Amino acid sequence: MNWREYFAAIAPPWLSRYWGERLWGSLAYLSDLMSEGMSQAVKAHLLDQSTSPVDALPLIGLERRMPRYPGETNDSHRARLLDAWNAYVQGGTAAAITGQLATYGLDDVEIVSQHDGWVFENPKDTAQWSRFAVIIDGVAWGTSYVYGMGMIYGSAMTYGSDATPAETETIKSIVRKWKPVHSENPFIYVVLSGDIYGDPDLVYGAGDLYAAGEIVKWANDS
Repeated sequence: MNWREYFAAIAPPWLSRYWGERLWGSLAYLSDLMSEGMSQAVKAHLLDQSTSPVDALPLIGLERRMPRYPGETNDSHRARLLDAWNAYVQGGTAAAITGQLATYGLDDVEIVSQHDGWVFENPKDTAQWSRFAVIIDGVAWGTSYVYGMGMIYGSAMTYGSDATPAETETIKSIVRKWKPVHSENPFIYVVLSGDIYGDPDLVYGAGDLYAAGEIVKWANDS
């Protein structure tokens, strides 16, 4: 029974006539609205229940510091929020970075550190032991764009690939959020074609990992 039905059942005769019924019904309708609002507020945190409203996800994401990724579905965001406590247990590890990038749809990710011998500068700076790079492969982005192709820098695509600025910034922010506090991530490498391979002590050109193919290198402030 809702409030309107209850109010109708207990209404005295003078509130059952034309104007009285409308006044009494208005009060009952407001009571129903308040009850519905309170019910949704109570259910909002029950993310594993079908009764949890979709419009609560942004608020819960704000509270758990896990906002929706660009293009992320309601179901995917809900699943990440449900797993928030497990994700934070892994925070500050390579597994946390690769796991969160996987939820964004990037399954082929490798973390390589200068401590393990990988080189990000030429000559190698041995003092920067805490630096690491992220190598992303298996992406759906297309061929690199270069100067002279008629593309406007700063438009809906990024220089080096057709990944959007929102996509690149989301990936960078995921790495910055979940990386170890003591570490630095100067570069993210995106393999559009070919591979990054070989001896970690080898460098390609001035400042890149040894690579063959189309590799996009993004700077990431950390």
